[in-house]
Amino acid sequence: MKWRKWNNILHRDIGYLAVGLTLVFAISGIAVNHVADWNPNYDIQRTKVKIVPPKENSRELMVAQVLSALDIHQTAQSSFRPDRQT
Repeated sequence: MKWRKWNNILHRDIGYLAVGLTLVFAISGIAVNHVADWNPNYDIQRTKVKIVPPKENSRELMVAQVLSALDIHQTAQSSFRPDRQT
């Protein structure tokens, strides 16, 4: 008869733990999903610009040409050039 008491106690406590974890994960998921709405420092600005494709072979020269065409006066942190154009 004592096992039934322990079964009820464990079932209740594990249920409380499951409900608590579910609430924590639900609230954190909503917070992560809506970070752009709640954080005023998080701002994305998109601008479409057409530039002439660079004709240089050197990556550094191509990056410099693109940055000057976009009127950006900072240095590039990294660059990527795919093997083929699509």
